[in-house]
Amino acid sequence: DTLLAVDDWAGALQALERIFQYHIDAIDSPDRARLFADLARCETKLGARESAREFVARALEADPGYRPALLLQADLSDEDPQSLIDAKRALAVSAPPEEQMRLLDEIGDLYLSRLYDAQRAVGAWAEALELQPDDQRLLHKCLDAFVEDRAWPQALEMLERLIAAEKIDSVRAKYHHTAGLICRDELKDAAQAAAHLRAALDDDPDLERAARALEEVQKALGEWQELARLYRRRLKTLGPESPADV
Repeated sequence: DTLLAVDDWAGALQALERIFQYHIDAIDSPDRARLFADLARCETKLGARESAREFVARALEADPGYRPALLLQADLSDEDPQSLIDAKRALAVSAPPEEQMRLLDEIGDLYLSRLYDAQRAVGAWAEALELQPDDQRLLHKCLDAFVEDRAWPQALEMLERLIAAEKIDSVRAKYHHTAGLICRDELKDAAQAAAHLRAALDDDPDLERAARALEEVQKALGEWQELARLYRRRLKTLGPESPADV
């Protein structure tokens, strides 16, 4: 421990190797895991990464949940994204909720950016959202993945969750507008599109593109009374110089 504390990695490695050589059979599993993890740490610091990986594997054989070994496994897995994912998964098992969220977020990023597996990426982010259902950053990541995959029902679900979590009216209006366009253009559900577009205007009466989209939908649905109400509403937003006062 003293040699490790002063970063004498070569000296610590020699001392630990002597313990391994002469006392390994007398060491119980928890201490054996610590010994192998310390050996792995020394080898890592000395640049012997392959040897370090072997010691990490032996540490985890002795104690699969030994956290220092799991952290070393993650550090040594940069070249192998699946091994890095496995290491982060193992770390998440005993981690507090905040760290679990971070690890699952990172796992999702690895699936998407290193393994090009959007489905598993979304799966990892969905697990994180179980811990924090209204995390907007994760909801946006899932939304982007679903839009890229043209998975419109799932994209709409993410938008509706963003709508429910959003406190700023103007931002919520934009989410409603996007949801309305997905319903209109991709899901061919004009009634649901109209509902989202009306909600967008409730949140932001000046959102002109939502008003234009709603006008098109209401014409297609034959909702003439609703269309007349929309026109009156739009005239009011024009102010005192609107044609209604001419």
